[in-house]
Amino acid sequence: MRPERARFVITCGGLHADRLAALSGCGPEPRLVPVRGEYLLLRPEKAHLVPTNIYPVRVADHPPGTCT
Repeated sequence: MRPERARFVITCGGLHADRLAALSGCGPEPRLVPVRGEYLLLRPEKAHLVPTNIYPVRVADHPPGTCT
């Protein structure tokens, strides 16, 4: 395999994108921290109550994946 040169590279590695970036010579930040997710579906008549996504927030004194 011969080396390639490019001005920009887009890596589509999903959860491993930070590792692919490091392999290509980029710095370690931002580091991806995977978390468990859940999908909930509201009844159509209640959908207006939550018009956007909800994500858990990690707090130092709480276990990972808990909402605060």
